[in-house]
Amino acid sequence: MSNVYITGMGSINALGLNCQEFSDSLKNGVNGIKRSSYFSKLSADVKVAAEIGEFKLSEYIKSKPIDKRLLEAVRPFRGSRTTMAIDTLIASVMQAYDMAKITCEDMELHSDRTSIVVAGSNLSQNRNDEIRNRYCNSKEYVTPNYAIQFFDTNYVGILSEIFKIKGEGMTVGNASASGNAALINAYRMVKSGVCDRCIVAAPIVDFSPYELQSFKNLGALGGDDYENNPEQACRPFDAAHNGFILGQGCGCIILESDRILGNNRSKALAQVLSGSIKLDGNRLSDARLDGEYSAMKNAVEYAGLKAEDIDYINAHGTSTPLGDNVELSAIKELFWADNNNLRVNSTKGMIGHCMFSAGLIEAIACVLQMNGNFVHGNANLSKPVAEDVRLVGNKAENYTIKYALNNSFGFGGINTSVVIKNVNI
Repeated sequence: MSNVYITGMGSINALGLNCQEFSDSLKNGVNGIKRSSYFSKLSADVKVAAEIGEFKLSEYIKSKPIDKRLLEAVRPFRGSRTTMAIDTLIASVMQAYDMAKITCEDMELHSDRTSIVVAGSNLSQNRNDEIRNRYCNSKEYVTPNYAIQFFDTNYVGILSEIFKIKGEGMTVGNASASGNAALINAYRMVKSGVCDRCIVAAPIVDFSPYELQSFKNLGALGGDDYENNPEQACRPFDAAHNGFILGQGCGCIILESDRILGNNRSKALAQVLSGSIKLDGNRLSDARLDGEYSAMKNAVEYAGLKAEDIDYINAHGTSTPLGDNVELSAIKELFWADNNNLRVNSTKGMIGHCMFSAGLIEAIACVLQMNGNFVHGNANLSKPVAEDVRLVGNKAENYTIKYALNNSFGFGGINTSVVIKNVNI
């Protein structure tokens, strides 16, 4: 069994086009939630959201120092036929490779021992809807490429082709817990020796108007009362929370074993110690205390730690009344209400709920805070629903994190927790 390290990260979200911008925004309390432009065009009921805006891979890489071989590999995916979800995901993986100092020579050398896990399922719903509408009266003219593109594995194939990945590859669909679930599966693969390096990639979700409206009809989507004050719309753990706010974001984490790192462990950003996935035995959308408690408890125990060792939790914290209250109850039950060494926040207050990619982006946020010696504020927290949990206030605090717990829960009773260790203390 090998130790598993995070050596590279990349993210594009409403707070920045790379990890440095993301970290700076978290520390400075920047809020990426604005009046919606993209989602509102799909559904009039989406008033506010955390959106990236226009993004073209061809424009993004013009000023980047990129190896000619990698640039050539990316070339087929720089045209107008690709989607923003593909463009941003490629860019975030390129960022992670650059941070991990993985060269084209290194990519090819370890090609067979490198794997990939893509987070999410039903990733291209809006693209599928557009194709159906375009060809509804002339199905015989549907582009043959659609036979490849509508599969979620299209993301696996594209990244495999560009980055010369020839180990195992898969997608992991666990609703809003997909990002964490993908990270857990990748961790297990690297730790067990299936591969020495694994690329965990989480693309932007591309919902159609039908998914957006169903969230609205379910009563899960918030923001109606904040069209004129969108930055106040997402309020995790605040008494005025009234539903999640959509976010656009993608992320990539590179995991490497000490087998491949050898004596070069200095490039490690953090260490993944464990991960746990627990089901509620419940197909619905309501949170359950037992499942969330068990996922956190198992993750801590698998890491060889005690509850009191965890000093930071990046909560799922969606800004929904039931979800927030159940999560805080589970945290109090496991970590005690009077644990002054614990800090809890929710990144969603600033970047919205990025759905399938949420868990992975929030794992990146854990590492950024860990290496920056701070914890970011809880946006819009003015009247906490629980006074006996050490919720971070509105502003960032200087704080040293040794062991972080990243929570991510999904519809269908899926609960996930990941333990991440600071390697610099």
